[in-house]
Amino acid sequence: MEPKIRIDDDPELRSRLEAKVSLSGNKVLALWAMGLAEHVASSIEDSDSVGEAISLCSEVVDGFIDGSMDVGEIRRRGFAVHALARDSEGVEQAVIRTIGQALSVCHMRDHAMVASDYAVRVVNILCPGDMEAVSEERAWQLGYFDFI
Repeated sequence: MEPKIRIDDDPELRSRLEAKVSLSGNKVLALWAMGLAEHVASSIEDSDSVGEAISLCSEVVDGFIDGSMDVGEIRRRGFAVHALARDSEGVEQAVIRTIGQALSVCHMRDHAMVASDYAVRVVNILCPGDMEAVSEERAWQLGYFDFI
């Protein structure tokens, strides 16, 4: 059994992000989630599974935004990402789970904060006990809304 990872967080920045997420429109939130997925994927070396998960996420976000993808198809692709995560471990698994939650924003907004929290988990795995790295991650997540 893998040891439990201690999750450090920045509650003030998380709260600000939560407010920003709740005020965002669905399409903006989907674009933000895609950016978060790509951002987190870039934190590890190349991985075929991560690349496949990013590709599935991109297809879903594009289909959601242009209206060509229904909820059933979004969920099917989400299950495919979940299977990739199940077959991975460690930081790669946390990255793929972040991507899966980002993809899921397209059928349920509440997944945005779950994706955000998974991204913080990735930082906690890569930089244990580094609150500055956690705060930088939350700040990136907040700031990315300004680029959409």
